[in-house]
Amino acid sequence: MPAEKYVGKIYRAEFGLGGDNFSRLGLMIEIRGEPKDGVCGAWGTGYTRTTTAFDITLPSGHENERATECYMTMIYVCTLLQAAGVHTIDKLVGTPVECTFDGMELVGWRVLPQEGACRHST
Repeated sequence: MPAEKYVGKIYRAEFGLGGDNFSRLGLMIEIRGEPKDGVCGAWGTGYTRTTTAFDITLPSGHENERATECYMTMIYVCTLLQAAGVHTIDKLVGTPVECTFDGMELVGWRVLPQEGACRHST
């Protein structure tokens, strides 16, 4: 089956702790648009043990791996913000996107270029 493309908008954009037992730190995006409504994607890094939202412990010997994951997540977030022409994650809501699906699987998405004035706030 060939890949299908659909247009939607970012409905929700959050950065913080999430996932199983709030054991991941990163970005979560929800995209809505017909006919594939409520598609979610997440990017970030995981930790093995979280006892509270403020007590995150790295497993011994994995500090470099986690540092690299955090760095790559921040690069991804910066690239996404620049593409959308905004400075903060909350301002991504309403941004038009193009999603590529293989059947029901989201295999990629991108921010669509917007006509008119830049969305950067002053």
